[in-house]
Amino acid sequence: MNVYEIDWRLSSTRQVFQALSEALKSVKKIFLDKTREDYEREDALEHAENLLGIAFVTAQTYITGTVSDINQFAKTANN
Repeated sequence: MNVYEIDWRLSSTRQVFQALSEALKSVKKIFLDKTREDYEREDALEHAENLLGIAFVTAQTYITGTVSDINQFAKTANN
């Protein structure tokens, strides 16, 4: 059985993480750019914190769904 047949959340979770990765790369460029003003770099850090929060919630949602699936499989196997 293919993992994608079971884990339909995986592709959307990967898409979210890829988008967040790209956004964090742009934040990194701003933060490391020495020609930027301090307030711009502080704003970039704040934006990065928000992006990491989104990543955490995405991972948490994925994990919760996966645990739910595993419990469902276990119930089915025991019957």
